[in-house]
Amino acid sequence: MTDEQQGSQSPDNAGVKVQPKSVLVLEIFPQTLAVVRSLSRAGYNVVLGRHEQKTDVEFSRHCHEVWSHPSFDDRHALEEALSAFLDERADICHIFPVAEKSISSLLDMPSILHRPIDIAMVSRDLFRACLDKSLGNELGKQAGFLVPESRVVENLAEMDAAMASIAFPVIVKSLRSVRVCGRKAYVISSQAEFEVVFHEWPHEHGDLLVQEYILGTLESCDFVASDGTVVGYCEANSVRTDMSDETGLAVDFESIPPSQDVLSAVRSFVRIHHYSGAGLMQFVRSAKTGQLYFLENNPRLSAGIAHTIACGQDSPLLTLQATSKRAGSVLAEFTCKGQPYKYHYRAHWLLRDLEGWLSQRSILSRQEKIAWLLKTVRSFVRADCHILWQWRDPIPVLRIYAKFAKRILRRLVHLRSSAH
Repeated sequence: MTDEQQGSQSPDNAGVKVQPKSVLVLEIFPQTLAVVRSLSRAGYNVVLGRHEQKTDVEFSRHCHEVWSHPSFDDRHALEEALSAFLDERADICHIFPVAEKSISSLLDMPSILHRPIDIAMVSRDLFRACLDKSLGNELGKQAGFLVPESRVVENLAEMDAAMASIAFPVIVKSLRSVRVCGRKAYVISSQAEFEVVFHEWPHEHGDLLVQEYILGTLESCDFVASDGTVVGYCEANSVRTDMSDETGLAVDFESIPPSQDVLSAVRSFVRIHHYSGAGLMQFVRSAKTGQLYFLENNPRLSAGIAHTIACGQDSPLLTLQATSKRAGSVLAEFTCKGQPYKYHYRAHWLLRDLEGWLSQRSILSRQEKIAWLLKTVRSFVRADCHILWQWRDPIPVLRIYAKFAKRILRRLVHLRSSAH
């Protein structure tokens, strides 16, 4: 940890208390709480940006200030407000946008980008290419990866032709991380299933990606790169997701030792694209050939980043350091020597698990519902850490679960009144 982060004293200012540097964290997502906790522990004064009335994250003991700002949907108002705020706050040396909307907004704000302030995000071209799955596939090919055969389609006729060309099973997903008919992706196994699921074109999408479905194990890793060098890395298996067909968000994770071919692939990707920032890269290992196929790279911290931090790879802090232009921010390359993080360390995302059960219950049999809940209990008990909960910082999570309980209670009351 540097003196800048700790606010420690140097020989030139002995006896003078140095105020900690401040970081502005933007956008409220599950990983925001992990970011706030990480940067506060590193010695930063954490300012949380919000456009809601109140957020659960601001009740964390690690959140020191709150700045209310206009919605991300009003870019001009947000840019003016942010410029005025930064003019008043010379102590803010870093902006940490957590997810896609805040990153996209900042990339369109020249008055902010030209300031002498570090922004913890990847470059504009890389960010936009990674968000578009078709362009992202090209990034993978440039890095020498195998990529599943894919087609971009704009209507049902093109989708039907693509499925005939690629052959079943195929996976259908959005090009830009927007849910398709309420789901992250659809695995289509036959023409009959295609006609049932896509009897009409999803009106919220102008195009979709039809991709060869590679049967095998999903292999994903959280990483941080600095100037084309991997400086942080953690691999984990997804034990379960919040969807019955396993296409959803992971809710049960287990860290595993680095796979040499996965780590080598990530190193190739960041070197060729001169990558600086965080990422979540996903591959599938073919059950037939054992070869890795590139699926996507999300140019941000993952929703389950608290697991990576608990394993010993502090990705939020590394991301802030990797994207800093300040002197002394050179980071050591990640190495597998010794044990760089905890292996076989389990994490459970209870809230997402319960949300998944509730969203799927209408299509599950009674036995499947009971089996899911039993797995939830097993995952909770076996977990070494939890995605949201920390004993020393309980208030944000208690508020989150209180809201969840109220929502369930209102739903039960509605169902009871409907029955009468």
